[in-house]
Amino acid sequence: MRLATTRIQGLLLLFLTIIFQQADGAQSSVLNHRANISFPESDSMLRNNIPSFIPLWPPGKPTTRQPVERICLEFSSEVPAVLRAETMTLLSHVPNLVVGGTCNGENDLVMAVSVNDELDDEEILLHCPAQDGARRLRVMSGGGHGAKRPIGIAMTRALRLLGFAFLHPLSPNVPGQASLPIDDIDIRETPHLSIRGIHLHTMHPIEFTDFLNGWGPEGIDDDEGFHHSFPAWKNFLMWMHANGLNRVQWVLLWNEQWAAFGDSSLRQSRLKEIVGLTHAFGIEAGIDAPVSFQQQNAFRLIRDGGDIEMEKDQIRTHVDYLMKTDIDFLALEIGTTEFSHAPPKRILARLNYIASYLDDTYRKRATVKVHVSSGQRTDGWRDPVDGKELNVNFIPWYADKRLGVMPHSVAYYGLSDPAPVYGNANFAHIARYIQREIGRREVLWYPETAYWCSFDVDVPLFLPLYAERRMNDLRFLARQKNHREDRMGIDGQVIFSSGWEWAYWLGDVVAAQAAWDPMLEIPNDDDAFVAMLQRVLAVFEESAYALATQLAEVAFKERSHLITGKNDIRHTIDNEFDSTLTGQAYLEGIEPLDEMVAHLNHLPGATLTPTQPDRISLLNGNDSRTLTGARINQVSCLLSEMKLDFATQQYRLTRLAPAIDRDALEIYHEFVDALHITALRAEQIQTLYTWKLAQLHNNVKRMTKMATRSIEIMNRAKTVVHNRELFYRTPVSQIATWRGNPTAYGFGYLWTVHSLYFWHRDHLRIAGEDPNPCAANIYDPFLLAFGQTSSDSRMGKVLTLLSSVTTLNWHSCLEISVPPDW
Repeated sequence: MRLATTRIQGLLLLFLTIIFQQADGAQSSVLNHRANISFPESDSMLRNNIPSFIPLWPPGKPTTRQPVERICLEFSSEVPAVLRAETMTLLSHVPNLVVGGTCNGENDLVMAVSVNDELDDEEILLHCPAQDGARRLRVMSGGGHGAKRPIGIAMTRALRLLGFAFLHPLSPNVPGQASLPIDDIDIRETPHLSIRGIHLHTMHPIEFTDFLNGWGPEGIDDDEGFHHSFPAWKNFLMWMHANGLNRVQWVLLWNEQWAAFGDSSLRQSRLKEIVGLTHAFGIEAGIDAPVSFQQQNAFRLIRDGGDIEMEKDQIRTHVDYLMKTDIDFLALEIGTTEFSHAPPKRILARLNYIASYLDDTYRKRATVKVHVSSGQRTDGWRDPVDGKELNVNFIPWYADKRLGVMPHSVAYYGLSDPAPVYGNANFAHIARYIQREIGRREVLWYPETAYWCSFDVDVPLFLPLYAERRMNDLRFLARQKNHREDRMGIDGQVIFSSGWEWAYWLGDVVAAQAAWDPMLEIPNDDDAFVAMLQRVLAVFEESAYALATQLAEVAFKERSHLITGKNDIRHTIDNEFDSTLTGQAYLEGIEPLDEMVAHLNHLPGATLTPTQPDRISLLNGNDSRTLTGARINQVSCLLSEMKLDFATQQYRLTRLAPAIDRDALEIYHEFVDALHITALRAEQIQTLYTWKLAQLHNNVKRMTKMATRSIEIMNRAKTVVHNRELFYRTPVSQIATWRGNPTAYGFGYLWTVHSLYFWHRDHLRIAGEDPNPCAANIYDPFLLAFGQTSSDSRMGKVLTLLSSVTTLNWHSCLEISVPPDW
């Protein structure tokens, strides 16, 4: 009843807000102190004034390498057959390399791969002395434990020594000539963290969403298409090994419209095939199955609320179903949505029952996400962080110790950053919660490497900042471990991944490799990040350091512009941080629901939580703050600086082209395109902002010029997008078009990039002067929030009827109003 009441109140607030806006929409924005408003700097092309930037080469001579013309492989019986086959396949793709035969020539190599029980569980060892004639590379690992077997990590490390690179998860880089360092090779390593996982967020329509839900690209009945995805999954599992990962999990989806398949034995058998192959590679597999989470077609353990015994019956039924797929663990969500929850006692009873049932029946464990959502407190429970009323997200503190926790963060914001998202000022409470739980139960740090929902890859924005912040977090947590008396730290990291094109694999690769080795021997965080990039980008050979320093410079600029912006750093201490003065607030996309939240919060008593940084809107006076000339000038200055800096960084990156190794050109061009599109996005937003300032000054000539420029910029961006689509590793038809899929979204995760949806919508709402905050709606809010379409939902039907008694067409808010070919 409480949830139903909340829905009704929220939707009625939505209705009243839109009616209020209609009455007020004709009024123009009122700004104080207009005389203080200045225009941004000249919009003339910047390129002629940008100096070339070629970083200094690192000290010392480059590594001398010896060509390898023939490889003879020796596998011990403990090496899984599938790993042998994948290694042979990769080596067969190297030009002019012979695999097999007799290795006794000067440029021959014997590679002996084995498991050595004398090594620690996840220790790897690679040894190859320099010598004349054929060399012998010994590749060994410990035996691992459970499903986790690290021999694949050792094997892919050997392939990296030969010149392979595993950057994009679906497309390994094959060297044009296999080679080895001419000096002795002596590598012996153990990982920094014992659990090193990746969460594929298949609530979003990303590369593996269909496959990991038992679908083929053409739907439930596409068995052939489902099985055609296994080679790509093998590439991904090899990529996991190459980057030191040993655990993968994904969200399982379910909807009433395809419930028969959602609970079928056919789906179960398909999932079991996926898990079986994952185990064959020596990697753990788990499923994220929320307890009662209603958003975005989640597969819920409890689908019908009732008394606790009724709920336990549902838990057993659905846990038994999932365990028959042979998964190693469950991941859980505790809320009914990101911002709502059941009574705390009921949440705790559910969590305890799941933890005990899994352990007692299957000897398996569950972990639960500890979210950053704010505003949910409960009386009578002590918060372990601040001692006040309990933050509902921290209920797992009171749960059975067999339940692990995954403290979460969103977007690129780090544990030590200002983070104006989900109603927070920062994530200091999450950092403190982590320290409270260490030693009490399994603690897995759960940060994001992409957020998706109008924030990053779907704009698109190139954000090496994700890589930089994820490495910074692990080093921050390592320092905290050293400051503890017991010297205990987190048990592992699971990165939240949401798509890989436009170089979003970079955040995953750096975060994964930092979980293996965060380079703590380098005291300075920025220096360590450059060193990590140089190691990750070893495929660039002599140009790796130059590219690493350039990408690091982009990340550092983004850290300044997008996180801090025009806020003085002392404001983060005084809790006066203004999210409208950060660059992210302007480069991100704006959806109809984002505008709805902003409108609703203007009504008395409304306290809806925006999920992303807020910007000074300038749309029909919607901004809740007084817009002074000083504030407008701050934003204007920020936009101009971003436009200049991103254009500068793009130009400097293109200047590296002559030094790029041929084997790495595809990756290099991906970086260039991604940074180019980001520079264009900054230019478009600055142009639209200038258009708005011109409107406020009644400068029609400048308005016309800026509107034309915005369209020109979008046309340039469209060219970049369409050129990049030729190099996607997954078909455009699968990830960048409107198509049926298991998610609550009717399109692939890059359709908004293909159409430049957010760019067009910003132009429409500002220069196009469309007053409707629901303009260009691309999804059904009821389907996202509750798993039912507006037409199926009783509340949706009631609200649709309001169209007959108001001047507002509710269909623009409740139905899709953008054609798929926009």
